[in-house]
Amino acid sequence: VRIDTNVGSIVLELFVDETPQTVAAFLDYVTDESYVGSIFHRSVSDFVVQGGGFAYDEAEGFFDLLPNNGPIENEPGISNLERTVAMARVGGDIDSATRQFFFNLNDDNADGPARLDFTDEGFTVFAQVVDGWDTVLEIAGLPTINGGGAFTDLPVRENFDNDEPLADLDAFVTITGVEVIYANDGDERIEPGATVLGAADSANRATLVSGVTSGEDRVQVFQLDPGTNEWTSIDLLEATGRDDFDGALDTFTDPTTGRTSVVAAGGDGVVVYQTTDGLEWTATDITGLINGAEPIASDVTTFTSNGGVVYVAGLTSGGDYVVYTLRGDGSGQSSWGYENISRTDLAASGATLPELRGNLISYVTSWGGLNVAGLDAEGDIWALWTGSEIGSWNTSNLSAITGAPAYEGELTVFLTTWGAINLAGVTTTGNVVATWWLPQFEGQWRQADLTIAASAGTVRLSSDSISSFVTPWGALNVAGLDALGNVVAYWWSPTSEGWNTADLSAVVPTLDRPTGSIRGFTTPNGVISLVGADDEGDVVRYAFNPATFEWSGVDVSAETGIIVN
Repeated sequence: VRIDTNVGSIVLELFVDETPQTVAAFLDYVTDESYVGSIFHRSVSDFVVQGGGFAYDEAEGFFDLLPNNGPIENEPGISNLERTVAMARVGGDIDSATRQFFFNLNDDNADGPARLDFTDEGFTVFAQVVDGWDTVLEIAGLPTINGGGAFTDLPVRENFDNDEPLADLDAFVTITGVEVIYANDGDERIEPGATVLGAADSANRATLVSGVTSGEDRVQVFQLDPGTNEWTSIDLLEATGRDDFDGALDTFTDPTTGRTSVVAAGGDGVVVYQTTDGLEWTATDITGLINGAEPIASDVTTFTSNGGVVYVAGLTSGGDYVVYTLRGDGSGQSSWGYENISRTDLAASGATLPELRGNLISYVTSWGGLNVAGLDAEGDIWALWTGSEIGSWNTSNLSAITGAPAYEGELTVFLTTWGAINLAGVTTTGNVVATWWLPQFEGQWRQADLTIAASAGTVRLSSDSISSFVTPWGALNVAGLDALGNVVAYWWSPTSEGWNTADLSAVVPTLDRPTGSIRGFTTPNGVISLVGADDEGDVVRYAFNPATFEWSGVDVSAETGIIVN
């Protein structure tokens, strides 16, 4: 819900599941617009800003109490922390809240004079501020006057005239509009859009890929020519004469050609799409090439060793971990190999791998370690790993080793130029947390809560939307969608003062926001791309140009005439 005032706008996320009756009652006042014209009549420093209950009455010539829809049953349980919103009620009467609400300016649940979590069973917190906290603080910073009665702490603006207090009603903080800007009609906060992958080749050509299985199957590729800055699109199934796609996609840069390749896993085999010298696409069923090879049935991940060997890894329908390998022979030719790691290395050592949910991620360390990781049902990080000095693959519960918190949704990984491994995700508390390690730490891992480090407050990211990337100049980025679907990046650079956040949807307001997962990547010359699909299937791209230091946006579907839903 967005609340517009004559000071600025405030956006609230409502706790529908936790406080259903309070939210329903609040929304009744929102939808009938009875909050419009009401004022914030109470502001107590470092405590609360309260409003929603009084509006100017011409007959009385002053602000009068607005009618209400009756009392609401108290629903305590969520703590009265800074940036939360709670219902006001009569002292000593637990179920007396009606329409007035207040913003908590501090953590009022502790042992101070407020004790809002403990007085009369606690005050009901039903929402939190996800945007416009600066507006709340501006209201809280206004001077107050004592108007008597309920107006002993009445905030007034700079145009207030004490001699003629009602000469200009704009001198009071007034709600000018209130609107539901997103309604959750299902189990998911954000209706998922199509997944769009992104990659860049050695020629700085950006390639976006999306698989479509509803209606006519397609593997749609969009490419940006860095010379002409023009987008083209092609359906790989149509271009290569194939008609089957039912599974997951990933991309890799072929070390032999330097071009982006697309992997489609699922169904009866693993298919690799690659371009020729004339940029024509070919399709190779690598499962069919190798006797005894099994298809990857679920998520697929690709990575390239320091020696230039490409790995395509995933799980079979029976839960075995398998890898396909692409090795060059030094003369411009390459060939595919295959190994079922579960039947060979893991069985021989007695190692086990639990069932993993969500996406698989992979990374290669600077010293040559190969790693595939994912989350189990408890939110623990499990890794399959090997190295040149080890020879065989092993499994480890990294959460047990590192002390990582339980993660939800997807996991993402980014490596730094100074050898740090960072496994990041959204925890069960809603914070973005990185579990990270440096070689000089030896066996010790650490956790960094980026939400706290960036002073992001209630800026939470959807656990199913996050992605990460590192720029050529060493900037670290974790990006995703916040509660309102805005594209938000947590970022750090060698010249910044700690972690920061950037709302890219506000920077590029003309671009429709993606509604599912987003993916981030950089070209060799440092252009950043964040890509996704909006709720109508349009592929959208946020791009940062390091030469101009500016963000821009483009609807790629509008440029090519192709949507992906």
